[in-house]
Amino acid sequence: MLFDVKHRTDAVAHVQLTGALRHTDSLAALEPLFRSLISQGKAVVVLDCRRIDAVRHAGTSAFVAMMIHERSVPVVAFGLPKKLTNNLKQAGVEHALHIFDTLGDALSDPVVQSRQLRNKRAIVLCPDLEGHFGPLGELTSAPMLDVLGCPAIVRTLDHLERYGIRDIVLTPGRSATEIIGYFQKFPRLSQSLFYVDAHAGVSGRHSSISPECSSLLYRLHREHHLFHDDILVLDGRGLPDVNLSGLFERHSSTAADLTLALQAASPNSEHAFRNIEVDWKGRLAEATGGARPNAIKPRIRASGAFVMNGSAAHLIPDDKPLSLANDMPLLAHRAGLNVQGYMPRHNVAPLTSANEYIKLLHGGLSGRLENARPQCAPTQDQQFIDRSAQVSSRARVNGPCYVAPGADIAAGAVLSGPVIIGAGARIETGAVVQDSFVLDGTRISRGSHVDGQIVSADWSFSWAHDAPNANPSPLEGTGPVHEELPMGHTIRETG
Repeated sequence: MLFDVKHRTDAVAHVQLTGALRHTDSLAALEPLFRSLISQGKAVVVLDCRRIDAVRHAGTSAFVAMMIHERSVPVVAFGLPKKLTNNLKQAGVEHALHIFDTLGDALSDPVVQSRQLRNKRAIVLCPDLEGHFGPLGELTSAPMLDVLGCPAIVRTLDHLERYGIRDIVLTPGRSATEIIGYFQKFPRLSQSLFYVDAHAGVSGRHSSISPECSSLLYRLHREHHLFHDDILVLDGRGLPDVNLSGLFERHSSTAADLTLALQAASPNSEHAFRNIEVDWKGRLAEATGGARPNAIKPRIRASGAFVMNGSAAHLIPDDKPLSLANDMPLLAHRAGLNVQGYMPRHNVAPLTSANEYIKLLHGGLSGRLENARPQCAPTQDQQFIDRSAQVSSRARVNGPCYVAPGADIAAGAVLSGPVIIGAGARIETGAVVQDSFVLDGTRISRGSHVDGQIVSADWSFSWAHDAPNANPSPLEGTGPVHEELPMGHTIRETG
């Protein structure tokens, strides 16, 4: 039996098996190879069995013994020949082994996926909310927006953890107290978080640096030497769902200096990230900003995630407040570096306006965005109700909806989805809430009708418009849970 080792990533070894599997010692040489790979830092070994051309029962026994042997890293196999598969089925051990039909199936296994990028590091940018969030932007930052039960930044860190990324740099900006305080209360036991103050200045040239600014990367590169290896950069203005191992593999296989995760965008759509054009080899050819007038064909846009190496890091200026997510790829392209695009089928839900935020929540309720789904199980009709919430059996609830911990839905209240009811909120008898988000601790009084709104105890505005009122005022029928409120006010979406 011949063994050919291919290093898919720093953490994944791909071993091609070629030859006959006839004897009990056919795979004996694999154990020293495994020990060598583990000493090199490999976190998972994938066996490619497509070139095994002859199988006997003794060889099958050797294969089973090899697969069940205890090691510090998992070993999985794919592409088993039909004879070997049949022998395993007859022995009744097929389901006890980590064996798969294809390489893609093997790499998608949670055990393998969680180890693929174990040696990699990520930077997560934490920008403040922009004006398109209205008064909601005064309450929190984009990474701390609640996404059906937990902050957006937690969803992002969970996605990184699924691929084994444990070393993470955060740039919390003006929300440092909120973000750091949250993780002190709810620590990430499997990840190491390193916070960088985005307002300390670089080389004395800036008194304030945006958490999304390229100058911040310059200081990280200069003071903390983060770019000795390929590094993942994520923009906090979106909730990523990209295949990160595929992004790193594309970066490595094309010898790129910077590799962008791309996704399709409908013509004339407005978004925070640049439009991108790539050539037939996948190299970046053009990057522009904003929607193009009279655009007909679907466009490609950046999705706020890219991998870069030290060559790209050396281009980072320390005297220009460039947007990292938008300007770094263009900067690398103009410098003649190899900038590649990676465009699998994935969703990156932007967090750039109240409108996009509510669409993200709706996507989580409907199941369209897997990484935004509520953490509690649905009861019926896409109704996600936390165990500590109180929902009267005489309330009428039509999903999709999410009712957060401690919320109280009284008898006779009506929820007409999509609806999100925040923690500790109370919907009183006869109140109707439809297509709206009621924030934490907000009370909707008897007979009130809320439609198409984001509602707090102090203000309410229509989420359907990207430019909410600058100074929305408190509305009758809503207020803090502990206050007595007037009855029967209608709050509807306005043009």
